[in-house]
Amino acid sequence: MANESNDTSMISREEATQNIAAALKNKTHFIATVPPGMAGEAAELLEGLPGFLIILDQGTDLVLATSSASVVAATDTLTPRQSAAVALVPKTVGTAAISECFGQEIPDDDGSQDILNLSDGGEVAYPTLFIDAVDLVDPLGAAQMRGQGRPVE
Repeated sequence: MANESNDTSMISREEATQNIAAALKNKTHFIATVPPGMAGEAAELLEGLPGFLIILDQGTDLVLATSSASVVAATDTLTPRQSAAVALVPKTVGTAAISECFGQEIPDDDGSQDILNLSDGGEVAYPTLFIDAVDLVDPLGAAQMRGQGRPVE
């Protein structure tokens, strides 16, 4: 997985999709989907967790992958529209830490809530980058997401 230290880089959308799909398939990470307008808040919550990576999605061929809340905040300030995001947090941080981070109770090690869908109070909004990654692992699941939520970039 790229960028698991406190750094930032541009990676291809394809590489980001592959990284997210690998995390889904191998069940190595907690994954949070983040709607536009919440990426900065999510990054601030995650900043104290070792190895987190947040991938900002604006629907372009390159995406920003970072483990810095200040980079996420600056990006959302400097770009014409806010980014949707996918956050990856290694499971080595444990369920207690991720539960505290997002204020959601996550059962210990049963894998039933490895994917967290953050919401702005409205319906669930799946970043297109996330749906594309799910499509590589579970095409039927990706089709259901496209039909249930509102895909966002």
